[in-house]
Amino acid sequence: MFLYFRVEFNREVEEDGIKTLKHNKRILFQRMAPYPQRKVITFNRYTDDFAFNINYGDLSFLSQEDLSVFGSLNLTTVKLSGVGDSFQKHADAESKGIKAHFNMDESGVFLLDR
Repeated sequence: MFLYFRVEFNREVEEDGIKTLKHNKRILFQRMAPYPQRKVITFNRYTDDFAFNINYGDLSFLSQEDLSVFGSLNLTTVKLSGVGDSFQKHADAESKGIKAHFNMDESGVFLLDR
């Protein structure tokens, strides 16, 4: 069975002076995609500590019985700390965002590489 994975995170946006949270989803690896594969997601608008979730993608092709094996669709939550301190320490440098590197190896094992 080939699944796909996605990253989900909330980002604060401001429109007409009103701040709200926007829920974002980024597909990492498509269902039935060949592997090995690598993917990099860049978080551009964060200047302080934040977290993101790594979840299974759409599993609507599975039966209820198959879905019950999964339990939660969330694989893990990644919490990044020290982001604000790093931005302060390197205030004179231009930010190119915070990059998360993901890898799916030859065996289909998924990992957050760095």
